[in-house]
Amino acid sequence: MVRRQCRYFVNLIVMLISISAFANIDKMDARLGRLAMNPERVRTESPVLRKSGTTYLVRTIVTLRGSAAELDNVRVIYHYDDMAIVDIALPMLHHISDLDCVVYMEMPTPTKATLDQSTQIIGAVQAREGRGAGGRNVVVGIIDSGIDWRHDDFLKPDGTTRIKYLLDLSEAGAVYGGIVYGEDQINAALAGHGNINAVDISGHGTHVAGIAAGDGVEGYGYGDYAGVAPEADIVAVKATRDRQGSEFYTTDQILALAFIDSVAQVLGKPWVANLSLGGHSGAHDGTSPVERYIDKITGPGIPGKAVVTVAGNDGDRDIHAKTSISSANDSPLISFAIDAFTPNAGPSNDVIELTGWYDGSRKIGVTLISPSGNRYGPVLPSQVFPDGDRSHPSSDGSIYIWNGFYFTDSGEEGQSGANPHNGDREFYISISDDDQAVLPATGEWHIEFSGAGGAIDMWLVNSSMEAYFIQGKVNDGKLTIPGTAKNSITVASFISKKTWQDLDGNRLTFDSQGNFAVGQISPFSSPGPVRKADYQKPDIAAPGQIICSTFSVDSPPTNPYSIFQSDPNLPNALINQDGYHALSSGTSFAAPHVTGAVALILEQNAQLSVNQIRDILQKAADSDGWVGDVPNTLWGWGKVNVFQALLLDPEEEPPTMLSLYPAAPNPFVGRTGITFDVPLLENIPTTRIVIYNALGREVRTLVNEMKNSGSHTVYWDGHDDGGAPVGKGVYFIQMTFGVSKIAKKALFLGIEK
Repeated sequence: MVRRQCRYFVNLIVMLISISAFANIDKMDARLGRLAMNPERVRTESPVLRKSGTTYLVRTIVTLRGSAAELDNVRVIYHYDDMAIVDIALPMLHHISDLDCVVYMEMPTPTKATLDQSTQIIGAVQAREGRGAGGRNVVVGIIDSGIDWRHDDFLKPDGTTRIKYLLDLSEAGAVYGGIVYGEDQINAALAGHGNINAVDISGHGTHVAGIAAGDGVEGYGYGDYAGVAPEADIVAVKATRDRQGSEFYTTDQILALAFIDSVAQVLGKPWVANLSLGGHSGAHDGTSPVERYIDKITGPGIPGKAVVTVAGNDGDRDIHAKTSISSANDSPLISFAIDAFTPNAGPSNDVIELTGWYDGSRKIGVTLISPSGNRYGPVLPSQVFPDGDRSHPSSDGSIYIWNGFYFTDSGEEGQSGANPHNGDREFYISISDDDQAVLPATGEWHIEFSGAGGAIDMWLVNSSMEAYFIQGKVNDGKLTIPGTAKNSITVASFISKKTWQDLDGNRLTFDSQGNFAVGQISPFSSPGPVRKADYQKPDIAAPGQIICSTFSVDSPPTNPYSIFQSDPNLPNALINQDGYHALSSGTSFAAPHVTGAVALILEQNAQLSVNQIRDILQKAADSDGWVGDVPNTLWGWGKVNVFQALLLDPEEEPPTMLSLYPAAPNPFVGRTGITFDVPLLENIPTTRIVIYNALGREVRTLVNEMKNSGSHTVYWDGHDDGGAPVGKGVYFIQMTFGVSKIAKKALFLGIEK
């Protein structure tokens, strides 16, 4: 009787399918129901979906009344009591669901990887379930390698996209040199009308976007791998000019931030942008171009705008070294090693680059000594080796050393050796195969310093081979840029899970020796502090190790650019069992947890500034035995707690006092820094900083514009508005702010020789 009833309902549903296709979709779980409603979106195979002829078979768990033998048109894999595991042809899902003998149908739930746990650990699931927080009416900007716009994690229950705009800088177009795809174009492409060429070949950007704002492939709810803000609008920028998504220039990062800011203004919504990118080319003091831009568009008194960045993945690498010159007789050394390496084909692609910084009032010479004892230098301040802009071919490779000078507008060098944004000097060393087929020499290199003294910081910026500091190496100050920006929210990584099960059913761990524990800082997480700064970084820590998130269809492990490549013996080690998600590690994947958290905070109050948001996150942070006393250079203020953050009221931003600080150094030779504070006001007037001579005549206008509330520093190099050097003597620095005026004196001792 039951068997005949099942067959009757199958035949009935076949006859009435055109009238009531979704009549009993509530008998399927949300993921299976979404799949049944949108079968045309299925493009890839997985353990759940297997191609059979012209259709897909769906692995399904069926709860039923009676025997599995009562089911027609399915392949029974396993049956026990009232549960059956079956393969159902995708077009038959509705038909089987409508049978009276079927109680419920579910897609398999795999062994959960880290994102399903990481979002619980930081309180995101509790915030979603307890407070209904999802990031509605907030723009989450993803500046990365692209996004898989087809993925279910970024679609609404009706199958339309949550991506408002996608800017692809790897394709030539009219917007910042790239192509913009709008929401309507993406929806048309999803429906099979039109074409979008944007791809995410590395998978990095898709993975990041899934953590911040994916919904975990659930039609009417949230999946096990839902991100922190699954209802936020998404604006994605593929901020790279190569299709593979391997290089991100600072100019494109700035353009991407500008694009997100402009789109959010048009939409009338607050925004938070995620920058899971970084490098070491800069002073690590917040003065790099991207950092300056971040500090311009976000900060005190600027509501509804925030940028989240990474601490970096160099915590267990020797990429930072320090030394100092305490007397004129000192000749301190920093040494680094280049290990034996297999050269890349052709010239100009085997290279190591290092950069160093020291106080701009000092004069320090730099000498490079090769493993064989050859000396290159000393290169004094305002000098370059060799004399010209090409590297010097030698038996040690092609050598180029540059020490603290800048070109003026007229093309002449040496006018002043100080960096215009921080008043310090920079030196740069490159060893490469640029000019000939001679490779950089392997072994231990030394850098010898001489001169007037002071502290010296060096970073390993780039190397195509294994290289690391030996003498002078330090275990702090490894934050990546732009993570040292004052107004960014910089995120460290901690371990939230150590084991997982891959696509092939292998149970894996990254800690076979038991050296690490859940809850401790990730060994790769870069520590602070910021160089010569009065603010703390990182700000907060989030899960960043073995994080399961959205898997781009364009980044299979066989793709050489994919972040999910693994050991050939375990080809799918980083692919999750559902085939739609994958696993990766790094502060890149800690940051979007906090990006999502910021979106939830802005959902509650769109008028908060990044300073107020940071304050909330810091006060709500968890601190346990691993974290220790906070703030500190590993954890910032502790582990992010989204739920607690949503319970806190924001602090009022204290209005900054109008201030002009004494010039430093003072007296000075060559250049001095002038720091001033702009108060928090509703209508900020123009700020003017003008230099006057002892006769009261205007010599140089340094600032004449509206400055954001907060602290600012500018530099005067002893030249007038026409570029001519002024005479030695006393000068007056006057700050005008509306009707207010403040003045300070400075003693100029002349131009550096």
